[in-house]
Parts: sequence; structure tokens; C-alpha cells
Amino acid sequence: MAKAQSAVEFLTTYSWAFLVLGLFVVAILSVVSLPSKSTPTYLPQSCYISPSFPCSQALLLTNSTATNFMLIFQNNVGTTLYFPPNSLLFVPSFYTNTTYKGRCIPQNALVGSSITCNATLPGYSISAGTQVNPKFTLSYQICTSKCTAQVYNTSGTAVAVVSPYKSFVYTVQLLTSPTNGHIALNGVQYANGANVVFVLGSTYSVYALPPSSNTFYSWTASANVMLSGSTQSATANAVGPGTLTATFH
Repeated sequence: MAKAQSAVEFLTTYSWAFLVLGLFVVAILSVVSLPSKSTPTYLPQSCYISPSFPCSQALLLTNSTATNFMLIFQNNVGTTLYFPPNSLLFVPSFYTNTTYKGRCIPQNALVGSSITCNATLPGYSISAGTQVNPKFTLSYQICTSKCTAQVYNTSGTAVAVVSPYKSFVYTVQLLTSPTNGHIALNGVQYANGANVVFVLGSTYSVYALPPSSNTFYSWTASANVMLSGSTQSATANAVGPGTLTATFH
């Protein structure tokens, strides 16, 4: 009987100590946990060519039979450029060391124009959601009064997350009023009349750059272009081809 009473007194006296110890163990386990199997953290999607070719987007679109690499950049060289057939050389190091050839449009790219290049990897499909880091090379000729015979090459890199090929691509024309204004799309500046590429489901930042004697007034978008925001800085996405206009006064 005395032993049982002593045990009860011991538990009563030191129960608070067991409680504190238990809370301490729980706190430690909440900080020191096993590695998580959650979704991996990806680098931001990006692409880089050179300051003369500011790159606005690199896309990898896949379906069950092929994967397409699409590159969108601007001609800031200061003169018209000619992109010969097979001017895009795409090296998908995540697949094989084979080089795939692609075309760029327009072939004759005026100063400030947007250029879209595309290469197809037939018979190979990458799982959507995979992050890849492809490399590529662009070949071009410089044109003043006529295009030179010399072909120049410049290399680039990209960080892209593969998207399903059902991600449709649309052409959106950027317009300004008056016509000597500019629009920056994802940080790349375009002159009035430039055609750029929007991907369904992607959102783009747009910024209106008025001529020196004007100030921003309003945005106007055609039916297929969705605009969010009414200030000089806004965002846009597209569900089809259309136009986006910045008006200054």
C-alpha cells in the first residue's frame, strides 16, 4: 500500500515535467523532419541570346508524337537581318546530342521586329511539367543595301517547363496612337505594328511608352485579347489572334 501511494505521489509531483518534455519532443520533430516528396521547385522560365537579340520567350510544346521548341526574340542589331532556312540549330541535351534544325519567321526581319523560330523533334515526347535547359544557335546575315554573304552565328540558352501542345499560339499585333510610341512586352520594347506571339494560358506584362511629347491615355484590346489594368502598366493574355493598342495624348 505504501509503494502504491508513493507511486501516485511521484506521478502527481512530476507530471508537469513529463508534459514539458513531451512538448519539447513535438517541437523538435516539427523542425527536424524527413525530406519531403513534394513538387520540385523550378527556376523561373527564361531565355538568353545576347543584348542585340533580347529574348522574350522560349517554349517547349509536346504531344504524343513530337516536341516543338519555339523561340521568340527581337531584332535590336540596328539593321535588317536575313534568317536563311534552317537558321535555328536546337540541341536538346535532355534527350540526345542530335542537333535539330528549324526555321525563323520573318526571314527578312526589320529593326525592332519580333522573330519566331521553331524546331520539331519528331518521334519524341517529353512529359508535360518537366523543366529542361536547352541550348541553341542562330544563324543570320546582315542586310543594308543588300544582304552580306557572311553568315553570323550566336548561341543562346533557355530554362523552360514543357507544356502540352494543346497550348495554342496566337499572333497579337501591338499598336500605338500616335504611331511613334512603343509597347514593352515582358520587358522587351516593340514599335508600332510589331507582331508578337501569345500562348494560350500565359499572362504577359505590358507597359506603354509614350513619345517624348505625349503621356499615356488608355489601352484598347480586340475581342480575343484580355487586358487587366487601365494604367500605363498592365497585364494581358489572348484566346485568339488580335490587337493591343496603347493610346497617348
